[in-house]
Amino acid sequence: MNFLHYKIVVNKGDLVRVKVTGPCFVRMLDTLSFDYYRLGRKFTGFGGWTDVSAQEFEVPFSGSWHVVVDMGKEEGQVRATVDIVRK
Repeated sequence: MNFLHYKIVVNKGDLVRVKVTGPCFVRMLDTLSFDYYRLGRKFTGFGGWTDVSAQEFEVPFSGSWHVVVDMGKEEGQVRATVDIVRK
């Protein structure tokens, strides 16, 4: 599976803003869920399919997080940028 991956270290209450160039899946995952995602196993996280240009996530707890952007089974390409708004 092809995906864009951004590892970030953030604090509880920070905002993670993900801007994308087209419809895609945008997810924010903790480390265990990211490992499951990469292995094709069932995982939990925040986000999902979006057709808007920006998604925002409030960080529920401090630590390392993984922002993942992919097209799922759809054809095409997408670009993404990740910005962090510190609390």
